[in-house]
Amino acid sequence: MSSETAALADGRVVVLSNSYELDGRVTTHPVDARGYAPMQTYLLKEGERALLLGTGLTGQEDQILNQIDEARGTARLSIMPLGFDFTLLSNARPIADRFGLEYVYQPQYADAPWTWLNLRPEFPVDERDALRSADVGMMKTGTPILLDAAGDRTLHLIVPPLRLLPNPWLYDEATRTMFCVDVFTWVWRPEDRGPWVISEADDDPTTLDTVRHALFDNRYWWLPGADTTRIRRALADTFERYEIENLAPDHGCALEGSAVVSRHYQLLDDLLAEAPGEPAIGVEVGAWTFAGSR
Repeated sequence: MSSETAALADGRVVVLSNSYELDGRVTTHPVDARGYAPMQTYLLKEGERALLLGTGLTGQEDQILNQIDEARGTARLSIMPLGFDFTLLSNARPIADRFGLEYVYQPQYADAPWTWLNLRPEFPVDERDALRSADVGMMKTGTPILLDAAGDRTLHLIVPPLRLLPNPWLYDEATRTMFCVDVFTWVWRPEDRGPWVISEADDDPTTLDTVRHALFDNRYWWLPGADTTRIRRALADTFERYEIENLAPDHGCALEGSAVVSRHYQLLDDLLAEAPGEPAIGVEVGAWTFAGSR
């Protein structure tokens, strides 16, 4: 699988992309999706501090460690698990062991990092666990997080207008990047090669049907037939309140540039506007076959 690093906002956000095959066995995409998608991990750099959002998949450990090693320089590293899909947090222990961690940012209800982020059985729970040495930084909606010691780069946790799990989004004020976890994830490639960031210069193949397939035939199967009025209003409020020039999902191509962001926002809003008139799936989702037929 391919491994690629890209820079957003003059290198203040580094996109660490590692691809995986869509073959009907992954839960990130509809079972009939074919091609390749990137699992995205993001390194935010400011002065002598760096913050890693996500840790990648277990099978991508070596690639992730090498990418971090190359991208962070001498900056002190912290991590923040935005999404609580544990398959995407399984490299926390090897990352801590390799680089050491200044902070682990986590919700107030979470236990000590070494008790819930040391997920893999090959890593013993003992004094060798470098997660034990990390300080805890609190993640709380409405409480800004200062990335650098001078307080020049502020991150904001927000309640998403659309989500599946109780995962917050994160807005990076300095780079105008919204880290949007499991929404805006619908761009993948037919072949295992990037770029894994869609910019304004690229030929973006995404259509309304692309978004419909990615959402309705997978995690957001409950949208057809639903009253989406409040979701659309909350989405519009979010995009009016925050100046968003980059969208950074945890899988699928990242979206760079205000024109690209505006286009994909409009596609999502158009789909949400149509959703109430779509036939509801309801409990029939339990009858879906592995091949994806309904």
